[in-house]
Amino acid sequence: MHVSFQDAVRELKSGPPAAIYLLYDVSDGWFLDRLLTSVTDALSRLATPYALSRVRAAHDRLDELEIALGEGSLFGDLAVVCASEFDYVGTAYKGKTPDQLVAILEGQLKRSEQDTPLLILVTTQEKPDERKKWVKSLIASVGARVIRAGGLSRQEVELFAQELLVDFPGITPSQKRWLIARTGDRVGQLARELQKIDTFLAGEQTLSQADLEALVPDFRETDVFEVIRLSVSGKNNDAYVAYQRLGEDHSTFGLLALLTRQYRLVLRVIEAERDRISEATLCTSLGLRPFMLKPLKEQARVLTRETCSARLRELSDLEYQIKAGQLKEQTAMELYFARRMCRTEGISAV
Repeated sequence: MHVSFQDAVRELKSGPPAAIYLLYDVSDGWFLDRLLTSVTDALSRLATPYALSRVRAAHDRLDELEIALGEGSLFGDLAVVCASEFDYVGTAYKGKTPDQLVAILEGQLKRSEQDTPLLILVTTQEKPDERKKWVKSLIASVGARVIRAGGLSRQEVELFAQELLVDFPGITPSQKRWLIARTGDRVGQLARELQKIDTFLAGEQTLSQADLEALVPDFRETDVFEVIRLSVSGKNNDAYVAYQRLGEDHSTFGLLALLTRQYRLVLRVIEAERDRISEATLCTSLGLRPFMLKPLKEQARVLTRETCSARLRELSDLEYQIKAGQLKEQTAMELYFARRMCRTEGISAV
């Protein structure tokens, strides 16, 4: 059945989880993280041991989904399975829904409460296609929770924002209001900026408004930086969704320049770790504050020196092809993201 995100979280604070959660219109990973935290907190409160698995619900991965649902019981734990890329539910999926998938979902809803694994389905699709019989059944079931992650009201945004800000007593009420507005009423963006602030504070209790303004960029600027962060971190499908949200109000050459800069920085971090250069020395040579090094080190864990060098050559080639009139700007960026997503799916990109 349909429930609001806020009601789903509230329900998990006082009762057991449902059998299936369908989280749709997901454009911000914070919502999934928050739902998973609420589910696992509920299980911990019930003293229920669980095993969390993550799978991708592409149509050639249904066997993985089925296996993951049964794996928890091998160790006497409850299986909690998070299936991303669950696009079968939306109108954009034009193929016939696999019988295997329908059987998995029907079987999930028929289980008794005692032995029901938890299945969390996640999609960027804007809404479920209720013309599909199995989607109707899912929405009608009392064992399922169908939740829209997008389109929160201003009041809901402020409630979640205040929940995040409660751990920052040194930030004044006026600064908290400023932060919510600065991040464009986007809870996920606020959460990421608070991580940065926490690192910057390093035990200090207060933060000046000048430091706050230097640390937290305007949300209209962060849209582009979100594309960069997701792309370089290897979250290629999410990066493409974020890129599409930019619309036409962005500079292609600016985007290429930022991608190039980020890959160069990650490459320097990889080389510094290889050469055992201290963080302080690295920050000085790169002209970065210490808190800015953490995301670069995280990206360096999923990239190699060779990959960074290859991406830099690719970006340089795309810029040349645009300037030479061989590619239109939009085509060049679509090609860049298509190559990333093809490699994610294990398809050879020409």
